Amino acid sequence: MVVSKRTGLVFLWVFIFLFFGKMTFALEIKVTPDRAQIFLDESFNLVFTADGGVDGEPNFAFLAQNFEILRQSESSSMQIINGRLTRKKEWTVTLMAKTAGTFMIPPIAFGDDRSQVMALNVEPAKKPQASEDAAPIFIEVSVDSTTAYVQSQVIFTMRLFRAQTLTNASLSEPKLSDADAVVERLGDDRQFETTRHGQNYLVLERRYAIFPQQSGTLTVAPIQFEGQLIGRFQNRTLFNQGGGVRRLRSKALTLNIQGVPQDKVRGRWLPAKDLLIYEQWPEIENEAERFKAGEPVTRTLVLKATGLTAAQLPEIPLNLPKGFKSYPDQPELKDQKKLSGLVGIRREKVALIPTAPGNYILPVIEIPWWNTKLERMEMARLPERRITVAPAVQTGQSEFLLPQTVPTTAPGIVLPQNALGNTAKVSGFWSLLSLVLGLGWGITLILWWGSRQKANTAAKSGTAEGIKPDFGPIKKELKLACLKNDA
Repeated sequence: MVVSKRTGLVFLWVFIFLFFGKMTFALEIKVTPDRAQIFLDESFNLVFTADGGVDGEPNFAFLAQNFEILRQSESSSMQIINGRLTRKKEWTVTLMAKTAGTFMIPPIAFGDDRSQVMALNVEPAKKPQASEDAAPIFIEVSVDSTTAYVQSQVIFTMRLFRAQTLTNASLSEPKLSDADAVVERLGDDRQFETTRHGQNYLVLERRYAIFPQQSGTLTVAPIQFEGQLIGRFQNRTLFNQGGGVRRLRSKALTLNIQGVPQDKVRGRWLPAKDLLIYEQWPEIENEAERFKAGEPVTRTLVLKATGLTAAQLPEIPLNLPKGFKSYPDQPELKDQKKLSGLVGIRREKVALIPTAPGNYILPVIEIPWWNTKLERMEMARLPERRITVAPAVQTGQSEFLLPQTVPTTAPGIVLPQNALGNTAKVSGFWSLLSLVLGLGWGITLILWWGSRQKANTAAKSGTAEGIKPDFGPIKKELKLACLKNDA
């Protein structure tokens, strides 16, 4: 059997479409841990999220090489956004690392779909504090750095370890020596399991973002706990500790807050871990038709900072060229609370109206900021954009519409010889038409008036029945006039 060259090309294109099309439209499955820091001998959750239906159920057995698989669960949800129904499904796997180190989470198969690849760092187990001594319950507090800059972010973490069931439990919020400091709680509480001194503990973790407003020493007061112990987890013996009420206090923390390095900083003080600026435009098929003279176009500028609140972010300078008008909306401020800290987002929408066609340059936008990790000034930069503004769309006039007056000829402009003649002909036609229409309306008015007079005369004669007028004298005068030829 001989296959033609054309048929072979068809089969080749079908194969490419099936193979690469499946790769192109494969569902994205995200992988995220539930905590920023993972330690040996502590359990954590690995969450797999798919926005839509997957091709098959996952098999997490490969994770058992480096982790103990403690639990698995899955959940589904649906929501309607802008009239579109979206489905979301999550698989939660509770794991505990067998050793410390950095591990690659491979792509997990969900039928033909695959999850993302990610690196997971497991740190060595924490050394227990001397005061713990295998206590049934204790508190640990820590910060990501004991030295920070004023108005920068400090992550404060509180952990409550308990080997017994609790009831009527409460924890105090962080209290700072700086009354003006801003404190933001980062999401919901997280729970996991760990082992200390050969004893199993259930850990409740709570994280906060602290923004000191004054330089100098900042003290975080001890966290206070109060609750009633009921029984141990290990042997499930109720009232093993007598069910008494316990009150605990964590240790206090002292931070060194540095002032603004005036000799290195220029512009507004923005201490952050990362800061970037980008722009958004409405979708359009032909980019060359985006700008037209006299027509508004919405430009959205976004400033996003890791380690700053949205309220700390400055107004974004526009620096528009001549020939543009701008009408800004109120800025949108939003704070995203993540495990790694706070992310502030400032979004500004502005309507741009070019007043004349031509080529323009929207200049570069630069915002200086202080990198708290590298301790140096850096520049967030939005590159310049070259644009072309097309002329305004001219609306065509009907050929039957004529100006009411003939414009006066400007000096130096000579009209064609037949220009006035054509205008006179058109003007004469319209004058004649106006005369005919006027006569028609006049005749109609006269006929209507005559019919009204006849109706009135008939009405009067009807009311004067039986009275006959005497025409004798009139007849005599008429006859005499005829004889004298004076009629």
